[in-house]
Amino acid sequence: MKQELSKFSFQFFKELRKKSCEVLSRNEISIYDYNKKFNTITSVNISHDSNGFHYMKDKGDANDFAQTYSRAKHGSMKDIIALSEMVVSTFIAQFDDTQSSIYQLFQGLEIDSDTLVLLVPGSRNIESSSNVIFDIALRKINVFLSRSHYPTIVNVKLPRLDPPVENYAALSQEEREEISKVRDHILPGEEFYKNRNIHLFFGDDVLITGATADKVVSSALQQGAKSFHSIYAAVVDPVLVDRMPEIESVLNTSCLKGGICQTFIDSVCNEQLIPVMKTYNILLDPSNYGELTKKIAYIPTKVLETLYVYAMNNGYYNQSKYKGSLLYLEKYLSLKDAINVSVE
Repeated sequence: MKQELSKFSFQFFKELRKKSCEVLSRNEISIYDYNKKFNTITSVNISHDSNGFHYMKDKGDANDFAQTYSRAKHGSMKDIIALSEMVVSTFIAQFDDTQSSIYQLFQGLEIDSDTLVLLVPGSRNIESSSNVIFDIALRKINVFLSRSHYPTIVNVKLPRLDPPVENYAALSQEEREEISKVRDHILPGEEFYKNRNIHLFFGDDVLITGATADKVVSSALQQGAKSFHSIYAAVVDPVLVDRMPEIESVLNTSCLKGGICQTFIDSVCNEQLIPVMKTYNILLDPSNYGELTKKIAYIPTKVLETLYVYAMNNGYYNQSKYKGSLLYLEKYLSLKDAINVSVE
């Protein structure tokens, strides 16, 4: 029994990634083969060089995709929908390939006895872009599965009690693992899997180091999950990530660089807005306070009201870093008679 559990340990998957990355770096396997080792499906595989981002398969220019991803990461609904459509197309395409692990999994499932669960990274009262992407994508995927007489997938967001680390995208593999021990998602326990045939999917917008995914798969398989797959809009070249884990930050800022620019206002701050965590990394950051005061009039009042309510729900009012900008936003909305800030 101990031997079986060790096979599913976090360390097992960490070592498997390390060895697979080494083989990939020697061009002995393709990125397709790398992903297959982890039952990973992805819409695109991308890397980066002096010319920016490119697709790994044909070296084609991927800078437009990177900019779409950057806008989506900060809350642009148009771009979130674009990424969700990519996820849907990629998932459904698996059923055209009888050799794919997804296709083979579904051939043996029973609607009455098998349960399919999608776990996505959680948030603390504010969604992440990956939450919204998979909310949209899963509804369409489930329509396809239902019409094809397959079991549908239950969407479960992993709870998170502490706010995520803001500079996570710039951290090394080791730093990510240390932080995850005390500030990461709360994973389902034994009772979640007990007496159920649960087949697990993990969904996220991008795979960088694999630290989160490997923690989820390790826990799931040790607790009794029958199978595990992960689904991404993008996988970043593991060889590049190994020497440059901060590439995630480069990808996140490939379009929106961190300032309250016109692109941020046009793409994010509109009537379709569902605020995500990174929306506030720009809107409320102290370094952008001057820009906020100059450009706040260009953001619709209804949008500002939504941003304010979500920020208050996430406890930003009590965070010294964000409080100055949030107080300014509160005063602005009060003068517009958009909110009542009096406390009885």
